Amino acid sequence: MGIVKFMWNNKEITVKEIDQNILVVRNITEETLKIAQLGKFKLFECKDNEEECLQMITRLLLKIPKSCKFS
Repeated sequence: MGIVKFMWNNKEITVKEIDQNILVVRNITEETLKIAQLGKFKLFECKDNEEECLQMITRLLLKIPKSCKFS
């Protein structure tokens, strides 16, 4: 079970499907790198809303491909 923490609003979401703690930031800076290292978080840069960021994280970590539409 892992925690996804959004830096811009300090909201934390527990996700049982992942086993890593992830700090989501708008831009990666030296300050965010230090915060991630101290809290043992992995950094994830995302400029979208929380829901879109969570979907991207789960797709990356669980290797879920985007759905394809065939015509």
